[in-house]
Amino acid sequence: MSNKRDIPIIFGLFFVAFLIRVVNLSKVCLTQDEYIYWNNVNRIIANNFVPTAVVFEYASPFSQYIGAVTTLLIEGRIEVLRMISVLFGSLTVPLLYLFGKVIYDQKTGIIAALLLCFSAYHCLFSRIFMLEAFTLFFITAFLYFFWLSRCFENRKSTIYAICAGAMLGLAFDAKYISVFLIPAVLAYVLWTSGFNFKALLDKRIILIFIFAFLFVSPLLISWYYTGLGLDPMFYYLEKMSTKVATGTQVSSLSLDYLVVEGGKALDSVLAWGAEFLIPPWATLFMFSAFLLFIITFLSYLPNLLRKEKRCSILLISVSTLYVFYVVICATYTHYLIYSFPFYFVMLSHLAVTSFELLRGENNFKNIFRIFILLLVAIMLFSSFITGCTSSQWDEGDHSWVKSGMEYIKNDVSRSGYKKQIVIGTVQFTNQNLDYYADLTDLNATTYSLLGIGTNQSQRELESTCLKKIDLIKPDYIIMPIHKTSFYTRYFKGGLKVAILEDYSIVFRSQSYPYPCIVLKRNNITESELQLPTGNGWGRICQDVFNRSVPTVMKVGKVYTALVQIKNTGDSRADFAVRVYSDRFTLFVDEGLRGITLNEGSMCTLKFKIVPIREYREELPVTVDLFVGYDENERFGKKVDSFTDYVQLIER
Repeated sequence: MSNKRDIPIIFGLFFVAFLIRVVNLSKVCLTQDEYIYWNNVNRIIANNFVPTAVVFEYASPFSQYIGAVTTLLIEGRIEVLRMISVLFGSLTVPLLYLFGKVIYDQKTGIIAALLLCFSAYHCLFSRIFMLEAFTLFFITAFLYFFWLSRCFENRKSTIYAICAGAMLGLAFDAKYISVFLIPAVLAYVLWTSGFNFKALLDKRIILIFIFAFLFVSPLLISWYYTGLGLDPMFYYLEKMSTKVATGTQVSSLSLDYLVVEGGKALDSVLAWGAEFLIPPWATLFMFSAFLLFIITFLSYLPNLLRKEKRCSILLISVSTLYVFYVVICATYTHYLIYSFPFYFVMLSHLAVTSFELLRGENNFKNIFRIFILLLVAIMLFSSFITGCTSSQWDEGDHSWVKSGMEYIKNDVSRSGYKKQIVIGTVQFTNQNLDYYADLTDLNATTYSLLGIGTNQSQRELESTCLKKIDLIKPDYIIMPIHKTSFYTRYFKGGLKVAILEDYSIVFRSQSYPYPCIVLKRNNITESELQLPTGNGWGRICQDVFNRSVPTVMKVGKVYTALVQIKNTGDSRADFAVRVYSDRFTLFVDEGLRGITLNEGSMCTLKFKIVPIREYREELPVTVDLFVGYDENERFGKKVDSFTDYVQLIER
């Protein structure tokens, strides 16, 4: 609930937050998740906004649907899509001010908003096209309206409860992790009512869940429309409870290990960017952030035990989130960002209370209060420095890609290679390498050296990696280094010896927060990657493909490329058809498809293509035909190929 005096504060906070987050958006390196969401945006457009299983099967596509609308209105470059996160991340700052003010007072709201505004970690996730900044806005909005609904007993409380329910539903639509709010609310109501279960039948609580369900229902309908059922809800639970690519199982980790690692992760997100400060200052920043977290939680426990309502909603909610984090998603450090609204309000109130008691009392406790205020001042000032400068130094979690690709580009230039080089990576996707190669005009083809599935044993993963290295013979291999990376877990023993027979480690980056190494083949020949080729098996009808690809296209409009193929061999055969172009200019939906044809038979396949940005040069669109294609290896014998050209892509 705000008044006219809040308007300048709200606009001021939004303006400052927006200014910090909107600068230098292209500096942040493309993440793997960003590429997935970017692809989903293009798939949504290609299917005319009709729900499809591939879009809905994992993360919620709420933000991607907004991205699709943005693409149609403006264009689909990643910098444009990142503006969605910039906007919602900036709006969360004044919204947190309102929540802090309504639950405590204006001073608490201002300090909490400033902590979020200058948080370098929140700035990072407000500058990339991921779900965190988007979801955090709805979580904060839910907290604001939920608390307002508890402050009144009249018609206003009903309206606020309806708004809270809508925000809860939208938060879940944005990202499924928001489900932690449901047990948090139930636990809060039971705790503050002395475990009176009749309190759960309060009209406001019922309205919240009814309207939350109404706003989630389009998502549920889409799940059933696409045939997914409730599978997306359990995807992350299954992912965490089974052996993932790195071999990590959350259930197999000890509690003390999770607590220690969780503490380190929490300190890193609260003091994100501390490494860029001078050493004594960096240590002080991290020490202040960690110590304040401990002090804040301990200071709230007595009020929680007394069932004080303001304290209870904050501490119960953030504790529920941490339980979810430890039990379900302990390998995802960035999930800790969802604790920011709760924790920053708690910390801000502790600071305000310490200051007020410092003026009103004169005893030995003032020493501790001064210490708290000093720590808060250090944290706030350090956050101000790192947050305001984050657009200059923060290139994101995948900055190692840029460092590694820059080294390769310079090495290729020094060595005088003229033809296309081949780069391998030990990730399950290689699109972020492709994106940087496209940005820098590096003539390179990139491949993932791992299998398609993530549930591989160590032996299977190592075997796949060596097999692909032997088949592709990449000129360079890039390996990121962090605690769950392929390099840390598998690049040792027999695998390391086998790889280093043909490769040498030539570069180690100093990128933040993760470095990488680059391996170079000992004997690089100036020849392009040659997949097995042959003839006499199949043929592409070039005339059909040529007529179906327009010479002039418009951004956001869906076109259909027709590929007619014929089995010209003397037996039944498995074929694969691949249609591709510059993937960051022209999106091809389901660009790789397999088909089985009898001898002499013919088939026409339809491929949806969507231009996602303006392009005023000649753009090739290529179709390749493979026979003997192996879905797991992604290679076969190329038997035919044809390229047509788009002359112009316009708005």
